[in-house]
Order: sequence, then C-alpha cells, then structure tokens
Amino acid sequence: MKNFKVILIVLFLFYMGDRVFSKILFSSLKYSSLPIAELYFGKGKADILIIGNSRAYRHFDEKLLSNELNKKVRVLAMQGASFEFLNILIFDYINIYGFPEKILIEVSCLSSGNDQIQNNRFMYHKSEGIRNMLKLNYKRDYIIGKLSNLFFLNTSEFLNAFHKIFVNYIQPPLFGEVSKNEIQDFMNKKYKPYFLIKNNNYIKFNNLNEKLKNDVQIISLISPTSKAIIERQVEMIPFIKRIKSVSHQNFYDFSDTFDDYRFFSDLLHLNEEGRDAFTKKIISKLFK
Repeated sequence: MKNFKVILIVLFLFYMGDRVFSKILFSSLKYSSLPIAELYFGKGKADILIIGNSRAYRHFDEKLLSNELNKKVRVLAMQGASFEFLNILIFDYINIYGFPEKILIEVSCLSSGNDQIQNNRFMYHKSEGIRNMLKLNYKRDYIIGKLSNLFFLNTSEFLNAFHKIFVNYIQPPLFGEVSKNEIQDFMNKKYKPYFLIKNNNYIKFNNLNEKLKNDVQIISLISPTSKAIIERQVEMIPFIKRIKSVSHQNFYDFSDTFDDYRFFSDLLHLNEEGRDAFTKKIISKLFK
C-alpha cells in the first residue's frame, strides 16, 4: 500500500510539473518574433499575407514589400508546409485579426504533404485546427502530448520560436548559385514530378477561395523555377489548369521569369539576388 501511495505521489508531481513547466515555456513565446508565434500571440496583423512552402519563404522579401507598398506585409510560409496546414493559419489569422486586404498564395504548397504539422504541434494550445489535424494525421503524437504537454514543445520549430525571444527574427535569404554539375545531374537522371497537387490540399484551396471570395482578394501564383525544371516538368500544364479552375483571373504564372541560373540557389529556389529581383517584379505587376 505504501509503494502504491509513493507511485501516486510521483505521478501527481510529474503531472503537475509537466503542466506548469510546459505552460511557462509556451507562455514565453508571447515575446518571440517568429511569425507563427506573433500570429498566435496578437502581434501578427498585416495588410497583405503571403502563404506557401519554402518557395514562398525564400522568394518574397517581406521587408522590401512592406517598404515599397507602405503596407504591412507578412510571409506566413515554411519549408514543406502543405496548403491544408496553411489553410488553418489563414483562418486562425482571420479569427484573431479579421480580414487582410490581400492573400497571396504561392501554389507550390498544394504539392506538399502534412509533415509540418508535427513540427508545429506546439501551437496545439492556441489552434483548434492544429489540434484536429494533429489528432487526425498523427494520433500517436496527439496521445503522447495529452499525457505530457512537454512533448508538444519537443520540436525544432518550438526551439526556433524560443530562440527568437532573444534574437530578433530576420527573414533569411539563400546564397550561392546552382552549380553546373547540379544542373547536369538533374538533366541526366529520371525526372520526378514536383508539381503534383494533393487532393486534400486542393479541396481546402477550393473551399478557401469560395468562402472568402467576397471578403478578401486572393491572388494565386507560381514563383520562378529554373530553366532545367521548366524544360522537364510535363506535369505543369494540368497543375495550372486545376489552379485556374479555382482562381480564374487571379492567377499568375511567374515560373519562367528568369532564364539565368545566377538567380537560383538550387533548381527550385531563388537566391538573394533572385529574391530581390522577383519581389520588385511582383510589386510592379500586382500592386502598381
């Protein structure tokens, strides 16, 4: 009986310690400058939202856009983020701040899977959509997190957000230039299609456009890809056709903007020079 009481006390102390410590750590994110933390802690209001995966994260200069347009522009994008996940961020944004003037969607995210939901599970406490998506796609993580809230914080993105309490967030560009060897290797090997829409993303994309068509201007676009990708991506025509069936006149194809490889860090991502040049191009094309 005595051992049983000891076990109960240990479990109780573990439970209380887990809840208190995780709450303290999570609450500290209100001081973080990482965009997703600012979104959920009341500091993420913007006139223009840019949504997407790494190709949005690397291709739009948030500071340059804000300065040139004299509006607050926020890039809510991250590596490998699916539109299904980003759709949650959009509606959470609207619930917190109301409608932005415009939402730009870099549609490569319609090809991405849901891996980022695991890395952002620390926002479980703030987002019903993230809770539901985590429960649906990663039930094991959901159950473990319910037993120990500290598990929800055990991700690289939480550590990144915590780090941005002490170091101000700056949107990082990519450097360097895609090499000739990388281009040659890509041209020689069997092509693996990149622009293939996942059905769950397409459903959410269609629903978003339908729900917000009278409240927000939604602009869909494809940002630049390298010449090597353009020459081989046979899947782009049906990809664009499906996007246009939803976006109609508010779709822009910038995929072939740059022929010169000096603008690319790799075959799919712009480097700093490419990002600056592309940002200036969309300012003149979409906003003036």
